Amino acid sequence: MGRKVGALYINPKKFGGVTKPCMIEMVSFLNCLALNKQNDDKCVRQKDLLVACAQAQVIIQIIFLSLQIVYSKH
Repeated sequence: MGRKVGALYINPKKFGGVTKPCMIEMVSFLNCLALNKQNDDKCVRQKDLLVACAQAQVIIQIIFLSLQIVYSKH
């Protein structure tokens, strides 16, 4: 009994209070990988959605930080 050797396990308790941007995209990509024996060639759509989401999060963080800098100078 127990988990399979080499299987990915994410402990949800460690991420309980954290905001989870891109979680849907990440879970979708990881499920696709699991279904296709870690062959990401078959998960291009899910991978592209995850990358786009992650890039959007970076842009949001840059804007947020630049706004903090502008308002802290006043």
